[in-house]
Amino acid sequence: MTENYKENFFGMGKFDGILLVTDLDATLLTDDKRISEENRRAIDRFVAEGGSFTYVTGRSPVGTRSILEQYTPNVPIGCLNGGGIYDPALQKYVWSLPLEPEAEELVDFVIERFPDVGVALNGFEEIWIQRNNPLTDVYRRLESLPYVEKTYGEVADQMAKVLLIIEEERLPLLKQALLEHPKADRFDFVQSTAVYYEILPKGATKGNLVLRLAELLGISRDRTVAVGDNCNDVSMLREAALGVAVANATPEAKAAADLILTATNEENAVAQLIGLLESGAYFPKT
Repeated sequence: MTENYKENFFGMGKFDGILLVTDLDATLLTDDKRISEENRRAIDRFVAEGGSFTYVTGRSPVGTRSILEQYTPNVPIGCLNGGGIYDPALQKYVWSLPLEPEAEELVDFVIERFPDVGVALNGFEEIWIQRNNPLTDVYRRLESLPYVEKTYGEVADQMAKVLLIIEEERLPLLKQALLEHPKADRFDFVQSTAVYYEILPKGATKGNLVLRLAELLGISRDRTVAVGDNCNDVSMLREAALGVAVANATPEAKAAADLILTATNEENAVAQLIGLLESGAYFPKT
């Protein structure tokens, strides 16, 4: 793969010029973090017919390593909930949006107000734990991350996002406190699971990233398909020409989607979507 993406992915297949992006957790991946054989075969068929397939995820490239070992997309991946486009073949970012330094003030504020919150500092290359709790232990195991403690001020690299991890019943209080912070308007925030709340650079959304990726590839917006399950997927379901929610999606994601699949992430939802595209049903709106 070279960086001249616009010349690399157009041939004579039925899916030439179509970009299909999928969320990972609870969408493409099974609950035990696998890509099923059915999904893998369907993606292979989509790519063989000229389609551009990739992931758009809240994970960093570090957190996608085990997934990329299972299946490497044929175009760069979107990561960090809209903060970066990363080319696994070249092992480098094609585009990135760093977090403003003032985010440290929000982190300090949260740590002081919420003694039970876990804090994971996501750089573009590494992830550090500023404050541990039982849920950060689960997070590290799921993404096969080393345990490295650092405070925000000790990190020399540019920060990509801050992941706050707190018990589900406490998350609404955390969200309210952050949104009322005097500098809240300088950042974007998103809830990515029942226990994850993220501080993001202004403008970092999956929806904006899908549009940027399509432009990079020379693909028209009206030839884009996005599939997801959670609140952080809402923007890309709205921005893509065809936004698709899996059957296990949140009410917010389903409300944003043009199509709701009958299959869950445990039932090969991405394969079901590709089958519908192959049949000619639900083709991206023009």
